[in-house]
Amino acid sequence: MLEQGALPSEAGTSSPMLRRLEYRRFGHTGVYRDVTFALLFGLQLVCVLTIAVVNGGRVHASPAGSLPPPPPPLGALEPPASASRLSAEMLLILAVASGVAALLSALWLVMLQTGARSLIWSGAALATALALANAAWLFSLGGAAGTALGLASFCLCLGSVAYLLYHRSFLDFSACLLSAVAHVLRAYPATLALAAAAAAAAMLYAVLWSAALAATAQLPRQAAASSLLLLSFFWTLQTIKAVVHATVAGTVASWYFLSPHVPPSPTKRALRRAVTTSFGSLCLGALLASSLQTTRVLSRVASRHAPCGAGVRSGCLCVLGFVDVLLRFCNEYAYTQVALYGKTFTRASRDTWTLLVHHSGVEALLQRDLVASALSLGCAAGGLACAALCGMWGRAAFGA
Repeated sequence: MLEQGALPSEAGTSSPMLRRLEYRRFGHTGVYRDVTFALLFGLQLVCVLTIAVVNGGRVHASPAGSLPPPPPPLGALEPPASASRLSAEMLLILAVASGVAALLSALWLVMLQTGARSLIWSGAALATALALANAAWLFSLGGAAGTALGLASFCLCLGSVAYLLYHRSFLDFSACLLSAVAHVLRAYPATLALAAAAAAAAMLYAVLWSAALAATAQLPRQAAASSLLLLSFFWTLQTIKAVVHATVAGTVASWYFLSPHVPPSPTKRALRRAVTTSFGSLCLGALLASSLQTTRVLSRVASRHAPCGAGVRSGCLCVLGFVDVLLRFCNEYAYTQVALYGKTFTRASRDTWTLLVHHSGVEALLQRDLVASALSLGCAAGGLACAALCGMWGRAAFGA
């Protein structure tokens, strides 16, 4: 069990010996890992910028009749002042919704720290209810396929509940993990600031990517550029997530292994490792995950025109989906080893596979699902609250 005593402050101190130990333990080797993939990541960002500039210039330089007319802008039939007012109102709604989401997230952290066990049970109960509803819907479809799938869904639901009730100790450990992590996040608010900065960086990249895609979509024979943009989109978002994951993992590891002699500013130190010596390893893991995501999207598009039957197409897409989930699951643990020990991604992946296969793979998967149930419950509650707020405000401001 994790000890949940008093947490050190962000500006804690450590003795020189412990600091040297922390250097060895948490990857302060001074060696840059997987540099090639860090350079490739920077190159693909330059390619996206180049596509946005070049294709945007080609679109603006094309004769008016050679391109399809753009859709009429929102509010084109209204006076400019009215369109400006609507835009300002929409930005205000989004800003207020973002503030509400931040407040709900802070409240959820407090609830996780004080009532993690109840939230895990609530999340598991909600997942069970959804699985039963899915089984009932499949049964209502009738036919052999609906009955077989409904029965399989019902049996899997009962098996999950029985397994959870039989291994209640897993739930206690998951509750302890959630409570401890919520405590650490409150003790080191820099991790929350990092999450907000990562979201802002993702939004800025989405604006650049959208500009590149919008210009590319209006030009003929741009299949290769569109595929590159799709891969770049997934790769960049996966890399941002990997950096956040590695930084938080390094912060939690510093607290867990070195308390009460935590080095000064552990979040800043973990972030520096994630964006310098370990950045190439994180880019490599993100590239693998994004390549599989891109393959899934392109396969789904190509399957609509494939001559094979629907069953074969669905089976292939199902296999790709399973491999995608498995890869992302393994990547989470590989990123953690990269953050803690400064390993290359290939070595971290091998060690992760050995750990999961020969030691506690099933237990790790179960713990992940239990923790995810509580986090998903918070995401659903916050999302519904923000959606209701935006919907009511938008209806009042813009009408039906």
